[in-house]
Amino acid sequence: MSTTTTSTTRTRRRNWQARSTGCATWTRCIRPSSRRRAPPCSPGAGFTRVEHSGRRGDLGADVIAYDHLGRKVVVQCKHYAKPVGSPDVQMFNGTARPVHHAEVPVMVGLNGFTAHARALGDHQDLALVGRRTLKRWAHGAHLYDALDADLDEDRAAA
Repeated sequence: MSTTTTSTTRTRRRNWQARSTGCATWTRCIRPSSRRRAPPCSPGAGFTRVEHSGRRGDLGADVIAYDHLGRKVVVQCKHYAKPVGSPDVQMFNGTARPVHHAEVPVMVGLNGFTAHARALGDHQDLALVGRRTLKRWAHGAHLYDALDADLDEDRAAA
């Protein structure tokens, strides 16, 4: 077996293991056909009926899951070199509730969000997950606990 084939096989095996274990960490969930990464939505993390999409034409829904209260959670992941801007948040806002019927729309930006994007997220009641929140989430905190912890830290810093 060539080195390239072995590497590809290992990558596919790791990706399958990550998905089958509920996407335990952000970095282990790389899909071979995409740079998108799925956050830790899993039954063990308080989510059920988890569906991963993350492909072209998903209309802003990389992950669809249901929380412990039965609310539909729609997650859009952005892996940009710079913070996610307002246009991307506007597009997600335009599909999360009207198209996917999200009760909890969540946008993940590995490198954070611009000030305008954060303001729009606050105004439209979107959960914007940056690196700090994502780290907590990926290390076992429930999404809602991770979001609350960051709100508390932001209030304390103000």
